Amino acid sequence: MNRTSRMRFAALLAAQEADLDLRDLRPVLATALLLALAVPLGAEELRSDEGVTIKLPDGWARRTAKLGPTTAIAIERAGSPDPRPAITVNVFLRDTITEEKAFKVASEIFGKAGEILERPSGRFYRVDLDADSDASKMQTRVYVAHRDKRVYYFFLKAKPESWKECLQVFEAVVDGATFFAVVAKEAPLPAPAPETAPVASPAEVARPKPRPAEPTFKAPEPQAKPEDFIVREPDPRKRDPAAETAPVASPVVPRGVRQAASANLLAAPSLVSQDSEYDPDIWAAKHLVDGSPTSGWCSAPSAKAPHRFVLELARAVDVARLSFDNACPEEKGFEGAAAREVVVEGSTQGARGPWRELARGTLARGKNDQSLEVPQNESRWLRISLLSNHGHPTLTELMEVRAFAAQYAEAGPSPSTGTGAPPAPTRTTDDGAFRVERLRLSKEKDGAALDPAVFAPGDTLWVYFKPRAMRLNEHGNYGLEVDLRLEDAKGEETLTKPKLLDHVGAPPKPPNSPYVSLKVPLPSALAAGSYVVRITVRDSFAQKELNERLTFEVKKAP
Repeated sequence: MNRTSRMRFAALLAAQEADLDLRDLRPVLATALLLALAVPLGAEELRSDEGVTIKLPDGWARRTAKLGPTTAIAIERAGSPDPRPAITVNVFLRDTITEEKAFKVASEIFGKAGEILERPSGRFYRVDLDADSDASKMQTRVYVAHRDKRVYYFFLKAKPESWKECLQVFEAVVDGATFFAVVAKEAPLPAPAPETAPVASPAEVARPKPRPAEPTFKAPEPQAKPEDFIVREPDPRKRDPAAETAPVASPVVPRGVRQAASANLLAAPSLVSQDSEYDPDIWAAKHLVDGSPTSGWCSAPSAKAPHRFVLELARAVDVARLSFDNACPEEKGFEGAAAREVVVEGSTQGARGPWRELARGTLARGKNDQSLEVPQNESRWLRISLLSNHGHPTLTELMEVRAFAAQYAEAGPSPSTGTGAPPAPTRTTDDGAFRVERLRLSKEKDGAALDPAVFAPGDTLWVYFKPRAMRLNEHGNYGLEVDLRLEDAKGEETLTKPKLLDHVGAPPKPPNSPYVSLKVPLPSALAAGSYVVRITVRDSFAQKELNERLTFEVKKAP
């Protein structure tokens, strides 16, 4: 099956929820039957998570090669010469389609009328198709069923000489098929999820008052308690040995010459939304951030430019460069579909903006890794807009998008002069890279780490950590800033405190070191569920930043 057939077949099936004119595509038939090695199964029943079970006929075996994205079950007759007779079951989730419309669309897809039959396994729409025009002369029969918001396509494909025998097997498979309701799998916590506008914080975080013997943080709020946010070394008798393991720190580069880092910021969870896609499987928007230049996105035939995609980064960063893969396959009928004009916008407030333009450019046709440089910015969300293509009247394609954060390399003296005194050695509070150690949640001041961390509404949540290897200035002081953000399981913000801590001070004498405690009272009305505490820790003098997260559960009292 060529790419054109795959794309059109996917579009036809995706159109079951739309009133599209499909008559011009009637000659196209794509059954997504893949040739593969067969391995006999001992089980008599084949069950798919897509809501269907069939009985495995004698002399037939399940195929072991990778199936198409919509193929739930595929079997073929063992021992037959290629191409072997094959039976496949394809499944499409269609929430709003009715049985009547599903049958009507099937008739339009295959370009001929079928008949509605009552079979032992329920109502079906049956269509017999003419033999293929290739040398194999394969004949095809299709049964279409609508069950529980899903449309099932049962295909039989066989040569004329084995058609009658295979047809009896196929009829028995259809009659013996059983359908069951699909139980949705519990989704993992989103990381990160689209963000709505910030809501009023349900928690109140008290700020500190100055204490003579130890440094404290600035307090914008008038109320304060000295133990709320402090940098100190706790009583060693109360240390928690279980909390000594240091989390992995993010690598950073000192300020200096701005350049793009090598790590791609985008991955599958980055995609928040898109205006359109040709189909949800083969030419879907998710392929723009799947890391592969051979799979990509195509617009829906009815969609008009601009085509927009919203992408979320793990945190707000200075995005220095984006790259685009535009080597789209240009088979007959798809020439000029490659994207041309592109605009990149950024936002720090949410997936709906407000947006500010960062850069725009023109992509060459059929070329990968095309760079678009971005001036200094701060962005958590990116919106990519494709304004035009290279000439195709209805379709636009793009294969991959990547984004790279800015990093800063220190600029040394000019090698041509060789003059100037060597720079003074950098002094830090500890050896090694800037990092966070002993990060934990507790219910008590100087309390033990909780694993798992479970709280009740109204409890006090304490966050503890040690910042290590902070740069010292000429006075021997370090600078520390901390942002705090609380999110629910959907990624929606329930509390945000930028620059919650903003502190400059001298480190304690060894073996002691700075130690931070954050006190967060949980509101008594906080809903039960999963939550994430995100903290951003910045070394003010080195201009380095780390992002850490802690998860906890809130459970109501029984």
